[in-house]
Amino acid sequence: MKLITIADNRTWSPEGHSDCLCQDVVSDAVGATLMEIHTTTLGPGGVADLHSHPESEEVFLILSGELVFFDESGQEFPARSGMAVFVPVGGKHGTINRSNKDVRLIAIQVPPKR
Repeated sequence: MKLITIADNRTWSPEGHSDCLCQDVVSDAVGATLMEIHTTTLGPGGVADLHSHPESEEVFLILSGELVFFDESGQEFPARSGMAVFVPVGGKHGTINRSNKDVRLIAIQVPPKR
């Protein structure tokens, strides 16, 4: 067992994302080998370009705000606080924050992107 102080963990801005800041919760930095969990804040107008994780499933838990997810066909999936979005292995997805407020979420990826 390990107690984690999230504020001490790494923060980063992912490639292909604008106005986006992530922070590790659980990662290889704390000894996790089968999952990665991080928080994300996506500012107003922030975008995550269409991408996929060829070997991982991903779940997004929306903590605050509303975020529009989209797939390769352009279909949109609006998600707001209290909702979750599941992306299967290899599923192409992107996001856009069309609101004037930050969106906060938790992203869980299994297995982690290496």
